[in-house]
Amino acid sequence: MKKISAIAFLLVLFQSVSAFAAWTEWEEYCDATFEPHYWYKQPQTGLKVDRREDTANPDRVQFRINGMFGDSEGNAPVDLIINAHFGVHAPTADDVAIWIDDTFVESFDVYGEEKSIYLCDAQTYYETFFPNNPEYALEYESSSYFRQETGTFHIYSYYHYDDGNVPFLDAFYQDQAQGPETIKLHRPEFKNYTPEFGGSSFSEADGTHYYNLDVKLNDLSAIKMTVCEGTPSSIRSIAEGMNNGTLDCVTLTEDGSAALPFSGKKGTYTMVYLTYKAAGATYQMGSQTLSYDPDWKTLGTGTFTDGFISKFLEADIKNNVGAVLKEEDYTYAVEIQESQSQPGLYRVLNPYGSTSPYWNLNFTNVRLDKTAVHYLTIDATDPERVFISDSECGFYYGAYPIVHFTQAYDYLADGFSADAVPAELWGKLKDGVISFDAGSEDCGLLCVKILTSPAELYGRALVVTLPGAASAELVSADGQEDGAIEYYNLQGLKIKEPVRGQLLIVKQGGSVKKVLYK
Repeated sequence: MKKISAIAFLLVLFQSVSAFAAWTEWEEYCDATFEPHYWYKQPQTGLKVDRREDTANPDRVQFRINGMFGDSEGNAPVDLIINAHFGVHAPTADDVAIWIDDTFVESFDVYGEEKSIYLCDAQTYYETFFPNNPEYALEYESSSYFRQETGTFHIYSYYHYDDGNVPFLDAFYQDQAQGPETIKLHRPEFKNYTPEFGGSSFSEADGTHYYNLDVKLNDLSAIKMTVCEGTPSSIRSIAEGMNNGTLDCVTLTEDGSAALPFSGKKGTYTMVYLTYKAAGATYQMGSQTLSYDPDWKTLGTGTFTDGFISKFLEADIKNNVGAVLKEEDYTYAVEIQESQSQPGLYRVLNPYGSTSPYWNLNFTNVRLDKTAVHYLTIDATDPERVFISDSECGFYYGAYPIVHFTQAYDYLADGFSADAVPAELWGKLKDGVISFDAGSEDCGLLCVKILTSPAELYGRALVVTLPGAASAELVSADGQEDGAIEYYNLQGLKIKEPVRGQLLIVKQGGSVKKVLYK
């Protein structure tokens, strides 16, 4: 059996005297953002945070996050208190040990049944409910901490019933009532060292293949990136190679776009990145899994009118998210590819990427994966019988993708012949425009599903305008094509020196075009 560590002993001691501490009055401190388990709680922004100190020991501090949770019917917001001791540093010398005493958070579970739910950190959970097995708690000794430089609480949370049992063990919440969550404090002294990625795509120029992405550095001084084949056994060794200069990589020192060369073979790749803090010290390494198929050729920029998410999450957008979207917002620019071996088979690259109206929205029960490349696959090999096959387009309910498809495909997948599919369920391709009717309550052409639970959608036509069609041209007719040329990435950030293979917005005089830089 493991022996209790010094840190664990101190935390137990501090927790035991919490009830006897004399605290200063609560003082307003800052705002905060809550990034939770997406499969259980929803993100929250603009949370008010108060702070107070132990009068006998100023190293002991409490933070009160006001108005937490309260995101489902029948549950009121609660104030969550985070205990911190600035004299105990873990898991690194710059981090501060924190814990959350067992706290009531809501009255109803995910089934809508009236049953009290509590929250504490993982170490406190095992100390409370498994006191005879201290090794359980020790496994989570440094799993919850406050990172002072970034103002971030890293909490290994445990949601549970009052008897310690863990809820939510149904198909959508399998053992997912515990795990890491973050609360980010917003004050001038706190840094944002998290890079933001977007605009992912593949391209080819002069025989070289590139993985393209837009990067926002926030408070980082630099980021190094490379793409390697397969799934490497050691991300750390690749990061070390980029850091010491023995491995080729692309470096960005300001917000912009990057084109990372790779072999261009069909298969799985890994994008590895290494970030640097403002002082130039290495901060964090990470990776993303990529999948590339050279059979697909980028045709260029088209437009996409979304009939899936705009209807599936319509109530959430209107009632909970607070966004005001106009009808024209649901049509936006997208990249479109076509299969070389099967002409007429198209796919929309990142249909809910940075050009979509959903990119910066926080939905109640779903999340948008902004890190990977996603596709909506459309089979228009028969222009009179167009359908959308199962497509994971980037939205997730918990750990499960929200799959897009059309009813016509569902018939085909069930073994029906094309002739047996009702005519009104097909989409059409005419003059470079793919369209699916808006449908009705009795006949929804478009569908989404989570696992095997489908939902028919109706009310907005889905339209894809292929590159080259008149409505797909992203060119302004005002002014003349003279003057200096300016380059911007797809998020509107100006690029000083574009690189080969980069997808850019080019402005010259009164002309605005989207081009692949060669």
